[in-house]
Amino acid sequence: MLLGPDDDSWLADLFSSYVKAKQDWYRVIIGALDAGKSVSEAYQPLEDFVEQLKARMRARQPLHRDNPNAIWVQEAAADAMRWRRRHTDAEIPQLLKDSIRLDPFEIHRRA
Repeated sequence: MLLGPDDDSWLADLFSSYVKAKQDWYRVIIGALDAGKSVSEAYQPLEDFVEQLKARMRARQPLHRDNPNAIWVQEAAADAMRWRRRHTDAEIPQLLKDSIRLDPFEIHRRA
Protein backbone atom coordinates (compact mmCIF):
# COMPACT_ATOMS: atom_id res chain seq x y z
CA MET A 1 0.00 0.00 0.00
CA LEU A 2 1.34 3.39 -0.96
CA LEU A 3 0.73 6.11 1.56
CA GLY A 4 0.74 9.61 0.22
CA PRO A 5 0.45 10.94 -3.27
CA ASP A 6 2.23 9.50 -6.26
CA ASP A 7 1.17 12.45 -8.36
CA ASP A 8 3.49 11.77 -11.28
CA SER A 9 3.01 7.97 -11.01
CA TRP A 10 6.76 7.66 -10.49
CA LEU A 11 6.56 4.83 -7.96
CA ALA A 12 3.75 3.08 -9.81
CA ASP A 13 5.78 3.20 -13.03
CA LEU A 14 8.87 1.78 -11.33
CA PHE A 15 6.93 -1.05 -9.77
CA SER A 16 5.10 -1.82 -13.01
CA SER A 17 8.43 -1.96 -14.87
CA TYR A 18 9.79 -4.43 -12.34
CA VAL A 19 6.72 -6.68 -12.48
CA LYS A 20 6.78 -6.61 -16.30
CA ALA A 21 10.46 -7.57 -16.35
CA LYS A 22 9.81 -10.53 -14.04
CA GLN A 23 6.87 -11.67 -16.14
CA ASP A 24 8.95 -11.38 -19.32
CA TRP A 25 11.69 -13.63 -17.90
CA TYR A 26 9.09 -16.11 -16.62
CA ARG A 27 7.58 -16.25 -20.11
CA VAL A 28 10.99 -16.97 -21.64
CA ILE A 29 11.53 -19.86 -19.24
CA ILE A 30 8.00 -21.26 -19.54
CA GLY A 31 8.13 -21.00 -23.33
CA ALA A 32 11.33 -23.05 -23.39
CA LEU A 33 9.91 -25.61 -20.96
CA ASP A 34 6.75 -25.91 -23.02
CA ALA A 35 8.94 -26.47 -26.09
CA GLY A 36 10.42 -29.52 -24.36
CA LYS A 37 13.65 -28.04 -23.05
CA SER A 38 15.08 -28.98 -19.68
CA VAL A 39 15.08 -26.51 -16.81
CA SER A 40 18.80 -25.94 -17.37
CA GLU A 41 18.23 -25.20 -21.05
CA ALA A 42 15.25 -22.97 -20.26
CA TYR A 43 17.37 -20.89 -17.89
CA GLN A 44 20.20 -20.48 -20.39
CA PRO A 45 19.01 -17.06 -21.67
CA LEU A 46 19.06 -15.75 -18.09
CA GLU A 47 22.50 -17.19 -17.48
CA ASP A 48 23.74 -15.60 -20.71
CA PHE A 49 22.20 -12.27 -19.68
CA VAL A 50 23.87 -12.40 -16.25
CA GLU A 51 27.24 -13.24 -17.82
CA GLN A 52 26.89 -10.27 -20.20
CA LEU A 53 26.16 -8.01 -17.22
CA LYS A 54 29.22 -9.29 -15.38
CA ALA A 55 31.36 -8.67 -18.45
CA ARG A 56 30.06 -5.10 -18.71
CA MET A 57 30.78 -4.47 -15.03
CA ARG A 58 34.33 -5.83 -15.40
CA ALA A 59 34.79 -3.53 -18.42
CA ARG A 60 33.42 -0.63 -16.32
CA GLN A 61 30.69 0.02 -18.85
CA PRO A 62 27.56 1.71 -17.50
CA LEU A 63 24.78 -0.80 -17.11
CA HIS A 64 21.71 1.38 -17.29
CA ARG A 65 22.62 4.68 -18.86
CA ASP A 66 20.97 3.81 -22.18
CA ASN A 67 17.79 2.35 -20.63
CA PRO A 68 16.53 3.46 -17.20
CA ASN A 69 14.31 0.36 -16.90
CA ALA A 70 17.24 -1.99 -17.50
CA ILE A 71 17.84 -2.22 -13.77
CA TRP A 72 14.49 -3.97 -13.41
CA VAL A 73 15.39 -6.50 -16.10
CA GLN A 74 18.58 -7.19 -14.13
CA GLU A 75 16.75 -7.47 -10.81
CA ALA A 76 14.09 -9.73 -12.31
CA ALA A 77 16.75 -12.01 -13.79
CA ALA A 78 18.42 -12.22 -10.38
CA ASP A 79 15.08 -13.13 -8.78
CA ALA A 80 14.46 -15.89 -11.32
CA MET A 81 18.00 -17.20 -10.81
CA ARG A 82 17.39 -17.35 -7.04
CA TRP A 83 14.35 -19.56 -7.74
CA ARG A 84 16.65 -21.83 -9.72
CA ARG A 85 18.95 -22.20 -6.72
CA ARG A 86 16.16 -22.64 -4.14
CA HIS A 87 13.90 -25.14 -5.90
CA THR A 88 14.30 -28.45 -7.64
CA ASP A 89 13.95 -28.83 -11.38
CA ALA A 90 10.69 -30.67 -10.78
CA GLU A 91 9.22 -27.76 -8.76
CA ILE A 92 10.20 -24.88 -11.03
CA PRO A 93 7.76 -25.34 -13.94
CA GLN A 94 4.69 -25.27 -11.71
CA LEU A 95 6.03 -22.42 -9.55
CA LEU A 96 6.59 -20.31 -12.65
CA LYS A 97 3.20 -21.14 -14.12
CA ASP A 98 1.55 -20.22 -10.81
CA SER A 99 3.43 -16.90 -10.76
CA ILE A 100 2.81 -15.72 -14.31
CA ARG A 101 0.05 -13.24 -14.89
CA LEU A 102 -2.08 -13.79 -17.94
CA ASP A 103 -3.88 -10.47 -17.54
CA PRO A 104 -2.04 -7.14 -17.68
CA PHE A 105 -0.67 -5.81 -14.42
CA GLU A 106 -2.37 -2.61 -13.36
CA ILE A 107 -2.14 -0.37 -10.34
CA HIS A 108 -5.46 1.01 -9.23
CA ARG A 109 -5.86 4.12 -7.17
CA ARG A 110 -8.25 4.23 -4.29
CA ALA A 111 -10.95 6.83 -4.65
